[in-house]
Amino acid sequence: MNFTAVTTLPAPELEPGLRHQPAAEKYRTFYSLRYTKKLDDTSGFFTNLMTMALQNSTAQVKHYQWMLHDGSRWLNLNHDSVIETHFCQPGAQGIALFTPDYGRIFLDFDKMEIQGGQMTPYRQTSLSQDETEEYLWYFFENRHWHEYGSQGSSKTKASVTSHDIEQQYQMNPQGSCKFTVGNMAYSLNFSAMTQSNLRTGMQRRVRRRPKYNSVIQKTNSLAIQDLSLSSTMPLAGGFTWQFRGDEGVWREYKAANTNGVVCSVSSDDIEQSYQQNPQGQLQFTADRFSYTLDFSGMSQFNSTSRKKRDVRRIPSENQQKSSSLQGMALSSATSLAGGYVWQFRGEEGVWTEYKTNTVNGGICSVSSEDIEMNYQQNPLGIMNFTAGKFSYILDFSAMTQKNLRTTKTRQVRRLQQ
Repeated sequence: MNFTAVTTLPAPELEPGLRHQPAAEKYRTFYSLRYTKKLDDTSGFFTNLMTMALQNSTAQVKHYQWMLHDGSRWLNLNHDSVIETHFCQPGAQGIALFTPDYGRIFLDFDKMEIQGGQMTPYRQTSLSQDETEEYLWYFFENRHWHEYGSQGSSKTKASVTSHDIEQQYQMNPQGSCKFTVGNMAYSLNFSAMTQSNLRTGMQRRVRRRPKYNSVIQKTNSLAIQDLSLSSTMPLAGGFTWQFRGDEGVWREYKAANTNGVVCSVSSDDIEQSYQQNPQGQLQFTADRFSYTLDFSGMSQFNSTSRKKRDVRRIPSENQQKSSSLQGMALSSATSLAGGYVWQFRGEEGVWTEYKTNTVNGGICSVSSEDIEMNYQQNPLGIMNFTAGKFSYILDFSAMTQKNLRTTKTRQVRRLQQ
């Protein structure tokens, strides 16, 4: 059952220990904490979490900062350790914020959006290049959240752990992985955040949450030893990120350009953030201005002037070379299949082949051959790509593509040449 409580906290000074955060106002909020727990567990569970959150609120150094953007200004949330503590719990669906300007709003942890207000939440982290957060993966069963690798109601452990799944997720946040529990086989869809029983079709909810206040050293290798774990792998290499400048000229994001303008992110930095969350946002600065880059909308907007520009993600030269090498490695599988062409049903029911350059001058980040290579690796998986200013998900099992901004779905087909 839902358990709701309200706590009032004094407004502190601006949180110390953070680097590169945009200028923001201190914002006084009251919290209403929504949890799903059994009633007989609630009292001690809630008290322990509140004690942990309030103790951490006085810490001198922390690696996160929760903020809101209302379209014109950034708002720092005081005592955001309360939000962080509950965000790290798999049973927390969100938190209600009582604000002086907007009244009651609800921060949905799963969707990372604000319900009840035209604002955008943002969780900023401040870590060194060799540090990363530790994330845990959970599945929902019998009204409880269980971490992967622990025993569920069947008393049988999954063949994968949170660490295994996180490694696969880091390789391709829009992919999927397969595992077993006893004699049952399952598929975990990172995009839908669900696990499916491949025999019965039954689905369960999945959540990915950071381990509370846990920062670890990055590993040098993401190799997976367990052969029972498979995933839709992205093409090797990299991508180049560009914005549409004046007179329609596409320009690459660079830390410093020929005009002497210093940008806080490069094309590689943007790609790294995109791989972590292809539907998220990235804040950066260029010269004296602050910007937000929206991956799902493939656009950037100036936080002061509100001017919006188109953004695109295209294969870099290294990516194209790597695609060729990967195509050679998969040539035996492709030749056995006889070669296939991938098409989507466009306007007026016309089937159109996926190509990196279309007759209309548009640029797609994948070709029909790229899609076939991903399909050969995992026929039940998914892959993400961009076309023009839009981002899409191609679902091999459903044979559909979905626009992440408009949610419009189109049919896809695979034809043998």
